[in-house]
This record gives sequence, structure tokens and C-alpha cells, in this order.
Amino acid sequence: MPFAFYDLETTGRSAAFDHPLQFAAIHTDDDFNVLETVNLRCRLSPHVLPSPGALAVTGVSLDQITDPALPNWFEMMGEIRGIIERWSPSTWTGFNSLRFDDPMMRQSFFQTLQPQIYAMQFDGNTRLDVLPIMYAVHVLKPECFTWPLNGDGRLSFKLEDLAAANGFEDHIAHDALGDVWATIHLLDQVRSRAPAIYAQFLQNRDKQHVHDLLRSCHPVQLIERFGGPPRSVIGVGCGFDANYASRGIVLDLARVDPRDLAAASDEDLVQLIGQSPKVVKPVKTNATPAVFALNDADPMIADRAAYVSSNVDLQDRMGRAMAQHYAETYPPPGPDEEIKVENRIYDGFYSPADKDHLSRFQSCGTWEARFTLLDGFEDDRLHQLAIRMLFLERPDLLSERMRSAASANLIARWTDVSVVR
Repeated sequence: MPFAFYDLETTGRSAAFDHPLQFAAIHTDDDFNVLETVNLRCRLSPHVLPSPGALAVTGVSLDQITDPALPNWFEMMGEIRGIIERWSPSTWTGFNSLRFDDPMMRQSFFQTLQPQIYAMQFDGNTRLDVLPIMYAVHVLKPECFTWPLNGDGRLSFKLEDLAAANGFEDHIAHDALGDVWATIHLLDQVRSRAPAIYAQFLQNRDKQHVHDLLRSCHPVQLIERFGGPPRSVIGVGCGFDANYASRGIVLDLARVDPRDLAAASDEDLVQLIGQSPKVVKPVKTNATPAVFALNDADPMIADRAAYVSSNVDLQDRMGRAMAQHYAETYPPPGPDEEIKVENRIYDGFYSPADKDHLSRFQSCGTWEARFTLLDGFEDDRLHQLAIRMLFLERPDLLSERMRSAASANLIARWTDVSVVR
């Protein structure tokens, strides 16, 4: 399958309240030969206050991001959608992309009224993140790479540091296209220096493969990092979140004997999942996780995994406990609590009628034509976002009441400490 390497430079780090200013991508064949390169920029959307830190890192001035010759955010996201459609199916690959770029893209598709916010996951597309691949290499084949240190003498996993330490020269850091080239270089080095790890990650692009591995209750090795050096967890799949089937559960068998859980109450299991340091690891099967079959597990691990395999009731109870843990950790808003539309991105899928209406909205050649479609949305989120987009681009088309309400919302957004960073 071809690869689509990509990177964003943005107004800040909040997926919900910032947006991309630059999108660069390189489409390659499965041997990393370049097929096409794109490098897009847009001007700052008027409702977003950019982070001074983000502008300092990228070296972009306010004059540059407010250049009226640049396309607006709506136009750039529509062009990106077309690129994704043209390049599908591909493996969309970035560096720290699953934690940063991917959520930013999803929110941008949502807020600019694109018909499919999961464009990088549909139509045969898969996802790959080179940062967790580097974590796995550091744990499993550290001799294959040079590992740079930062100014404090600590291990650095920054893209510019890793790439420079391992043969990539003239890197233009924090420019989206420069970072894409560095990402291609690193993945190519993994492919040549640690081919088994590369092959394992390619397998994990298929969420069904990961699901089957966890469901098998075969001992697994999970690579993770929280602040310090990456580390390995030896465990076993022990069920799936009862409310979210793509969240698998890995039990750390080096630290927990599953037999001790047989008599635990449901409340005990919920507390076990929430305890720190964590002995129960959530694993998203659809996010190319760093989890691999462990074929040489020691007898204790193999015995504990076999117990989990034979105890379906424990797996089911762990699934319900994981669902309860997330329900308690992220409770639904109260009846009087106002929810910003940006935070409602996962409130449900669009109806077929709304998806058709979004396609018509996108295909209109003028904002006047889009205004005539304003009242055709069934989903109130889409109606609200459409009003915002019209207010930003053609406020003259809106009534005085709608302009006043939109202006008040804009001021409230700018003065909200949860939005302004």
C-alpha cells in the first residue's frame, strides 16, 4: 500500500480551539519512492487567537498568516479532503501524528463542515505514527540507532534530534514539509536497520489483527512511554471496554496475578484500572499500537496468560470495569452545563441526509449559495458551525440578530481562559 507522509504547523496545540496553518504531504509507493508532493498554507481564521509560542517555534509572523492572498481555512481543508480522496487508499504516516496531527485534522474537518471527519481512516486508508515506532526500536533494538540527548542530558525523542543523529542533514525543523522529509528518513532507517519491528507495525495497521491478538490471550509485549525512557510491559489481553470495542485491555502479568482478581468485586476492578502506577493498560486497536506477540514468555507469564484465556468471565468483568472507569473519569455534562460545539465532535455520526447536505454545501461556488442551505441541516452542531463559517466569511448575509449572537460568541471565546492559552 502507498504511504502518505504528512505534517501540520498550527496556531497552537489545542485540536479543538486551534487550526492548521500549513499542511505538507508526500505521497510515496511502498518503497518510499515519491509520487507527489503538496505544500499548502492558509490564513488565520478570524475567530482563533494564535499561540505566541507556536508562532515563535515556527518562525511565522502575523503578517504572513493574515496575508489575504492565502486561502482561508475552509478552502484549505476542502483541498486537503480532495488530496486524501485522490491518494486513497494509503497509510497516513506522521511523527506524533496520532496524538497531535490526526485529532487536529479531525477537528478541522468537523469545524469546516467536511462530510467525513474520519477521512484518513476510511476508504481503505490506515494510519502509522513513527514516534511509537522509535520507542519500540529503543526498547527492542537500541543498538540500531544513535539516541540523542537534550540540553539537560536526557534522552530526546524530538524529530529534529532523532533525524539529525541518524544521518538526516539540512533539516528545516518546524516547517511542515521539512518535518515530512525527516519522518520519511527515520521510517526508512527503521525499515533497513530494524526490519522485524517495521514489519510488526505494518501488521498492526490492521485493527482486526490487533483485536485478534488481544482476543487470543497470547502473551504480548506492549511498548509505552510516560516521561522517562520507553519501557516494555509483558502482559495479556484481558477483555475489551464494554462501551468501546476498539479499546482493548492489557493486564501487566509481571505485576498482577490474574488469579488474585477472581474474587475481586466489580468496584475493586474499577479501582484497579484507575490505580497508579497502572497495571491495566488500555490499547486502542484502531491506532496502530506498539503491541506484539511474545513467543518466548517465561513459564510464570505463560501460566498467568493461560488462566486469563480460560476465564471468560474475568475478561467480561474487566470490560465492564473499564467502561465504568471511563464513565467516572469523564462524566457526561450536567443538564445546565454549556458545551462548546468544538467539544461535541463525538456526539454522534451524521445522518445520511446531513452527509448529502454537507456535500452540497461544499460544492457550492459562492457563500450566497451556501447561505440558502443553512436551514437544511438536521444536526444542530452542523447548523451552528455553518452559521459561524458564514459569519467569518460573509457576515453581510446574516441577519442582524444572527450577527449579534455570533459576535457575542466570538468575544466569549476570546475571553474564555479554557480556550485562550
